[in-house]
Amino acid sequence: VLRPFAAHGAHLVLIGRAALPGAEPAALAAAQDVPALRKYLLDAARSAGQTVTPASIDAALGAVQRDREIRANLADLRAAGATLDYIALDIADPVALRAALAGIIAQHGPIHGVIHGAGVIEDRRITDKTPESWDRVVRTKVVGALGLAAALDAVSPAFFALFGSVAGRFGNSGQTDYATANELLNRIAAGLSRRWPGSHTLAVNWGPWAGTRHGAGMVSDLVRRKFEAQEVTLVDPAGGAAAFFDEITRGPGDLHELVLGAGPWERHEQDRAAAPETDTIPAQPQTPAAPPPAARFPLLPVASPAPADRGGTAIARQLTLPDDPWLGQHRIGGVPVLPLALAAELAAEAAALVWPDWQVSGLCDLRLLSGLRLEDDAPRDIDIVAYGAEHGDPTGFAARVELRGRSGRVARAHYRASALMVPRGMAAITDSAAGDLAQEVLSLQAAPAPLSAHSAYRDLLFHGPAYQVVKSLTGLDAGGVIAEVRPSPQGSFGTPDSSEGWLFDPGLLDAAAQLAWVWSAQMRGAPALPNAIGRLVRLGTGAARTMVLRLRPGIAAPQVLADVVIADAQGAPLLLIEALESTSDAGLARFCGWQGAILADVSDAAGPDRRLSGQAAE
Repeated sequence: VLRPFAAHGAHLVLIGRAALPGAEPAALAAAQDVPALRKYLLDAARSAGQTVTPASIDAALGAVQRDREIRANLADLRAAGATLDYIALDIADPVALRAALAGIIAQHGPIHGVIHGAGVIEDRRITDKTPESWDRVVRTKVVGALGLAAALDAVSPAFFALFGSVAGRFGNSGQTDYATANELLNRIAAGLSRRWPGSHTLAVNWGPWAGTRHGAGMVSDLVRRKFEAQEVTLVDPAGGAAAFFDEITRGPGDLHELVLGAGPWERHEQDRAAAPETDTIPAQPQTPAAPPPAARFPLLPVASPAPADRGGTAIARQLTLPDDPWLGQHRIGGVPVLPLALAAELAAEAAALVWPDWQVSGLCDLRLLSGLRLEDDAPRDIDIVAYGAEHGDPTGFAARVELRGRSGRVARAHYRASALMVPRGMAAITDSAAGDLAQEVLSLQAAPAPLSAHSAYRDLLFHGPAYQVVKSLTGLDAGGVIAEVRPSPQGSFGTPDSSEGWLFDPGLLDAAAQLAWVWSAQMRGAPALPNAIGRLVRLGTGAARTMVLRLRPGIAAPQVLADVVIADAQGAPLLLIEALESTSDAGLARFCGWQGAILADVSDAAGPDRRLSGQAAE
């Protein structure tokens, strides 16, 4: 947005909370892509003796990318012709803000224009909001705008632009606080237009912005797809900047509220105009409606959702080896560890139970934060906590779900995901890109596998019979793995007589991670454990028969990044596992090998074995 101003030689004073980042060390600067950055951060953390988890590496990666985006944007503005100052302060602190503006005027003279773009998003359903969260969202926009206006009231600037959102104009499920803050910006602009008759005061209700050359933008891929399904187009950064500059320099001075961005805004206005006017409160029923009967799910056959601390809804469960024998068939170093695949199914079932009028259409951003272990085979208490909508609307929303382990009063998040919710009976938003990617993955041609499924389970994997759904390995080379699979047998996990069935078959999800482990062991000499899944997309219904794992090109060790498709006997895709991420580690070789029973129908017909040297089954 500032680039057109920079091109006219403006002097820009930027205000932000964080201090400007310093220069990067040479070794870090040399790591330009994500795999190289992850390797650098992993090596640096280990060299410093720090505890390394996927969450800690993700946090460090995010900080590096944020700092690089700041440097790149400042360099772009200078290259375009601007001179820059930067002040670090909280815009919502009126005393500090007034002092900073007085210093700017003393050094540079009158302030000609102000662009207020500060904002915080903490999307939740209003029933899940805390007063503190509401205050953070509203205070950042509203108090900051009022502080700027108060400090400049004596000599008003030529223009005063407030960056708002279409959420303020039209509302958005899950964004009551954000919509309130932005509508207040509209009211502030209207008030200032009367108070400052010689100033162009304007609140811009922006649609969602796309990513720039240096950053990912305001919305995730999931939210982008939802916007597109609603005919809302992301704002192109160059076009948005040009439109804003044109509005400031040439737009009518008496206009104080503007919507910018391509979307069905006229239809929204017509819907609002057609809504009946009423100042009465609808009568409430004398007796509350009976809640819908609780659904039964394999991993949560008996569940009682209850309010969670700090908002959200929690479902308590205890993991025990007698009740959950599948945990004993997934041991690392002799210790039962909850697989990422089972965490995914628990998250999906919890979301379905918390919102019984909605159905789970998919999962995204599934991440292992730290493995949940049953030390000494002792029972482990967990809470599955679900939070409300993220950028929701009547067609659906994304619910954040965390799986937390409890130890006394201390709770720690071990897994996190977003469950994609749509109304019951409504088909999920179609995603042609997911279907195209699935077909590309299924087209993989691989050389014959150098080992059988039987030998993979006996010598490479550590998974017991509940997880042994890979029947044969038909292809394996640098490009990926092709396998014949089957659905999890009834009763392998959870209750055998569940009426609802699986939302995402955990045996098949885990089999995708198994193929990544085997691929890494064969191609790199180091197995790989899963860290995250970008997205699970349901593409069809039917019985699973084939699984194809295709490596993404250009990925360097230790990262393993692949897309996986499960298809039926006719080759029709049933499920896309997008961006399955694992990490290779030669030290995992000591956990290779399952010494118990191997399922009888796991084929032994594939090619010769090629084992890791120095394997030790545990």
